[in-house]
Amino acid sequence: MSMILPTIQDRSQTTSDLLHLVAYLAPDGMPKMLFRNLLNEKKIFDNKILEQKLRATKVRKHLSIACMLVGGVVSCMISATSRQRISICAVMTAATASSIYFFNQGPNSGYQQANTTPRRNMSISAFEYEESDNAWDVLKSFSLLSVKEGKGSMHRLLQQAMRIQPREESLYYITICVRSMLSCWKFHAENTETWRSSLLLLEHVKSVVGHANEYDFHPDQTLEIARLSREAGILSSMVSFFVCLCSSWGYRVCLFSLVVLIYHLCRH
Repeated sequence: MSMILPTIQDRSQTTSDLLHLVAYLAPDGMPKMLFRNLLNEKKIFDNKILEQKLRATKVRKHLSIACMLVGGVVSCMISATSRQRISICAVMTAATASSIYFFNQGPNSGYQQANTTPRRNMSISAFEYEESDNAWDVLKSFSLLSVKEGKGSMHRLLQQAMRIQPREESLYYITICVRSMLSCWKFHAENTETWRSSLLLLEHVKSVVGHANEYDFHPDQTLEIARLSREAGILSSMVSFFVCLCSSWGYRVCLFSLVVLIYHLCRH
């Protein structure tokens, strides 16, 4: 493993990043679609981090200018008369207010945190398709990913090994996984059309939520993670209840019981 990972990183940084990301998913049943979504969320998240850094640079620049102006004002006020001091203070107040106003009108004024809730139904570009397909093939070629019926599987020990890294890096990767689950998960107990796609992601959502509980997130995203956990729990209960009934009763009775269960879950 110590020889394979540097080789993969030299061959494709995207593949190396995806290998770290899928370490937080369930070991089995990884569709290629999930690879594409993870890569798309990584690109969006990286862009937000870059915006945050640019905004921090602007803040430091404005603070430096403000410090210089304050120093100049202090030096002028020492030798100025009382009327001149009033004029200087008025000019400085107007300049400071104008600076703050124009700074807040900048393109990044609405940006608060890099890990805010992602938008749903985001389109995936051709770049993500190509890069995810390439990463899929590279992991297969190194026998790090086994594929059966179009779904990938990874050994649990490999995933555990990939999660052994500095906490800051782990938070970076788990944040992307959380954003990916939030953008993919569309489960509604009252809408049967969402059940099939949600079942495909259920184990991955449970895995990501389990790892996310070990970290501190932005309050808004903490609420979204809690919602994911709740909805995943509802779907798991539905599946377990249905399987249990099918083992002892007929199909029609099971279906009726499932409808009754959904009704009661939706009321709460």
